Amino acid sequence: MDKRVKLMFKNMIFLYIRMFVIMCINLLAVRLLLQVLGETDYGIFNVVGGIVTMLSFLSSSMSSATMRFFSYNIGKGDNKNLRKLFSVSLMVYIGIIIISVLLAETGGLWFIYNKLLIPDSRFQAAFWVYQFSVVTFSLNMMSVPFMALIISSEKMNFYVLLSIFDAVLKLVIIGIVHYMDGDKLILYVALFTSISIANIVAYLLYVKACYRQVEIIPRWDTVCFRELFSYCSWYMYGSVSQLIKNQGINVLLNMFFNPVINAARGIAYQISSVMTTFVNSFYQAVRPQITKRYASGEIESMRSLVYQTTKMSYYLVLIISLPLLIILPEILSLWLVQVPDHTVLFTRLVIIATIIETLELPLNTAICSNGNIKWFQLVTGTIVIMNLPISYLFLKLGYSPQITMIVAIAIAVLAQIARILFAKLVFGLNIKEYLILISKLGMTSLIAIIVPLLVRWKLQDIFRLDLLIGYIAISLLYILIVIYLVGISTKERATLNYYVNSYIEKYRKK
Repeated sequence: MDKRVKLMFKNMIFLYIRMFVIMCINLLAVRLLLQVLGETDYGIFNVVGGIVTMLSFLSSSMSSATMRFFSYNIGKGDNKNLRKLFSVSLMVYIGIIIISVLLAETGGLWFIYNKLLIPDSRFQAAFWVYQFSVVTFSLNMMSVPFMALIISSEKMNFYVLLSIFDAVLKLVIIGIVHYMDGDKLILYVALFTSISIANIVAYLLYVKACYRQVEIIPRWDTVCFRELFSYCSWYMYGSVSQLIKNQGINVLLNMFFNPVINAARGIAYQISSVMTTFVNSFYQAVRPQITKRYASGEIESMRSLVYQTTKMSYYLVLIISLPLLIILPEILSLWLVQVPDHTVLFTRLVIIATIIETLELPLNTAICSNGNIKWFQLVTGTIVIMNLPISYLFLKLGYSPQITMIVAIAIAVLAQIARILFAKLVFGLNIKEYLILISKLGMTSLIAIIVPLLVRWKLQDIFRLDLLIGYIAISLLYILIVIYLVGISTKERATLNYYVNSYIEKYRKK
């Protein structure tokens, strides 16, 4: 096996361990946090914290930019330029944090005071949630270049361990809040911020000890800054569009309805985040390879990796989502006990949107690898931004809150069509081959849902835990068989059989 493939699969295993632990912890944490805070405070936490999260487009755009440049220079073996880029990125992040805090403490505060529907008795708590969220955002922002360097060099063990430790601490603080007196919402966000302090210290110490080729000192280099800024400024536009789609709609719902609707949507996106975490664990291991292969001129190899990544990431989401879509009411009842209104429908629509959006990840990375992303971000970002005005129009006409997710699904399809066209221009994507691939994914999905639907109809009532576990086991087994027989090619089946037999043979020898 190629060394790059071995490293990719090794990192994938690390990331799946991380994903599984964090997924279990997060599912438990949401249930406990909802019980500790209550629906109103949980909704306030989501919508007020979401105002600061709206600034995360700065973090996500810079993270993707620095990761792209780090991976590109590592792929070319240019340590000198890598050192410059790291130092410049530190200075840029400090500047972005200062600008973000100024925006948050002016426009953000004005919006909270004048636009959000928050009960008077909880307004002071909402204010402190906002302030601690600003501090947390700043700390997380500063940790991004360190994290990007670790991921770009494909050394995932420390990243995985720190992520698991972070998730465990978040669960611990919910327990602390439960047994403490005082305002539980304020106490929770204060302790939440302390975790971010621990994270930035850990990242700094690790990079200082293990990456001698970079210096943890902010330095200025005009050429590097221009290169980084040009890429980031356009990538940021795409991040703003995603921000509007997610947090903008959250704020919009609060303006038309109440915090309980935000709680329902928040729960739906918690489930969606579990699914995206699952596929991102795979994608995070592959992403540096796509950029590195482009940097080294291996375009055909990169194209092949894009096709394979698209197929594998889609099937990973499909395995989780199909059973979940069918038995969602039972899952929510067992998980949350008291399920807020609108949660089931919101979650089903969010899952469908997540399945579609999974397809965008490999194309995005490949298109952005060459650094010339102006028109790509301008076109796709503008399409995604249309979520907000269209959703506002429907809500103004009196439609239910779920209409926002139906709009999101339609926009996701349109944006993916634009990505396919850009991929053709940038790296020669064969549109016919890609559409055949998408058709195969769709056919596999239709076949894979037949047995889970029939079993669910036959069981009628599966609130019993033993029936629920049995249903999930049957569904997963059937979906895996369908993917194996229908979803992958004969060559891929032969390769899979070879590696499975090889591992079995090694295990027998031991």
